[in-house]
Amino acid sequence: MNDSQDNRSKNPWGQSLRYGAVGLEMGVSILIGYGAGWWLDEKFGTKPTLTLVMMLLGIGAAFNAVYRVAKEVQRDADKEEAEENPEDNNT
Repeated sequence: MNDSQDNRSKNPWGQSLRYGAVGLEMGVSILIGYGAGWWLDEKFGTKPTLTLVMMLLGIGAAFNAVYRVAKEVQRDADKEEAEENPEDNNT
């Protein structure tokens, strides 16, 4: 991790922005999936099949974003715990 990422992770505003952006990413993922599915349905006359499929893919991408951020939060918490308790790392 470089210094700017490290400083951002210790700054409460940086953390809020970093973790809060996942909500925007979720919404955009679902909307893009829905929009692409709707467009494809209009083009191929398959309403509502492709809309549902693409929206489900968008929901999957949204869950992936949540999972990625949850892993980052866990990694940051483990790092902070290791910094607070250095004697536990020797076992």
